[in-house]
Amino acid sequence: SAILKHSPSLKEPIYKPTPWARSAKANFALALLRSRLGELRRRVEPPLVGRVTTCKDPDVTVEWAKDEDALALAPDAPIVIFLHTITGSAAQTRWQMGQASRRGWR
Repeated sequence: SAILKHSPSLKEPIYKPTPWARSAKANFALALLRSRLGELRRRVEPPLVGRVTTCKDPDVTVEWAKDEDALALAPDAPIVIFLHTITGSAAQTRWQMGQASRRGWR
């Protein structure tokens, strides 16, 4: 309650779309465009490699990046873990995996 007391915007949040997406039709068109661009991106980007599962219905799946930076890393490079249930799907964390590879993490 102390946080709410000092943050009036949390008590009564207001949705303010950008000026070029105020109407329902514009929002729908942008969502459709985003979806189509996502499909295109998934077709163009290389797939993740190194998927490891230990049983038929795995609870844990390990995926390794396939970009050039990741492939150039030493086998003993530190490993960073992204919890895809928190940060999005495995495909949605590719940009984070790329950044990690550039910093020297597998």
